[in-house]
Amino acid sequence: MSLRVEIVTDRRGLDALRPEWHQLLCESASPNVFLTWEWIALWWDIYHGSSHLHVITVRDPTGRLVGLALFQRQVRRALGLTGPARLRFIGDGGDVTPEHLDVIAWRGWEEAVAKRVAESLSEDVSIATIDLRPTPATSPLRRTLQSIFETQSRRVSCAHDSTCPILVLPDSVERFMAAQSSNYRKKIGEYERRCNRELHATVRRSASVEDVERDMATLVSLHHKRWQGRSGSFRTRQYIAFHEQLARTFLERGWLRLFSLESETQVLAVLYCFTYQGRYYFYQSGRDPQFARYRVGLVLMHRAVQEAIREGATVFDFLRGEETYKYRWATSHLDNVRLTYWKSLPAWVDGQVRDGLRRLSLGTRAGVRLAWG
Repeated sequence: MSLRVEIVTDRRGLDALRPEWHQLLCESASPNVFLTWEWIALWWDIYHGSSHLHVITVRDPTGRLVGLALFQRQVRRALGLTGPARLRFIGDGGDVTPEHLDVIAWRGWEEAVAKRVAESLSEDVSIATIDLRPTPATSPLRRTLQSIFETQSRRVSCAHDSTCPILVLPDSVERFMAAQSSNYRKKIGEYERRCNRELHATVRRSASVEDVERDMATLVSLHHKRWQGRSGSFRTRQYIAFHEQLARTFLERGWLRLFSLESETQVLAVLYCFTYQGRYYFYQSGRDPQFARYRVGLVLMHRAVQEAIREGATVFDFLRGEETYKYRWATSHLDNVRLTYWKSLPAWVDGQVRDGLRRLSLGTRAGVRLAWG
């Protein structure tokens, strides 16, 4: 069956895809909030810099959109000359962190779509490097792309990129609690009773634009208050603007889950989550350190997990990072990889130099293991 491939290179074309894009993502095997038009378009507006759109559409003979590869082209210029292009996923870059980026394909069309995308990338002689991250290690599209690239060159790498702890959710809160250790049930019960008795704490979910604007500002304030400059989140104008707008948009779509634990006089903790196609995503949090002994963070996360179960979600994804606190709940994990294909020897040499400088830079930074409690 012949599949038609086209390249979208401007924002108008990206916007025109929106209705089909949403349907395609919902009909794919792995719908993911970081692949929605809402996330991708906003990221492009704020973070694309000098990159150019290179979105590959794949259509069947009837014209139905069965595949979508959301790429950006980055071209380096020096001395007035344009160098070869590097291709990355839209969303990779900047200081917001997506996970599970991938080529989108209609369920059952994964191999055919991946082959047409690979052919398009291989035929484009202006592209020197294809650098795809963070993409699921289990993705059949990634495996097909990698297999095709490896038939063309030995300069292909697939390396671990990130680990996302996850909790597979049961169908009831009762089953969730029964699966926890007796120590967990005892401790969380004590923390909840203490919060109720001494702080008169209640949980509220943001339900209006006014709620979101106020609660996002509180999230930023409490996050900074908790980490005292040791966290890279909410530090740049772009990061804050991105999430302020994203939260409003996700509220309209019904995807925002912004929870606040509050006493009669103040907010104690805030949890910033998303929900999409039966999956919860924990993205960020903040809490007032003066209430640390009440374990307000743990209490709020416990309540968020329960809410996810009541809504019928099947997975609670804690996203990137293997911090110890996540494994109070997580029962498994998902790995993401970085697939890189250097189409020429000079591109491979350039990539090795870049990665070496990046590792050197990361090695000089003092790492902080964030905790939430």
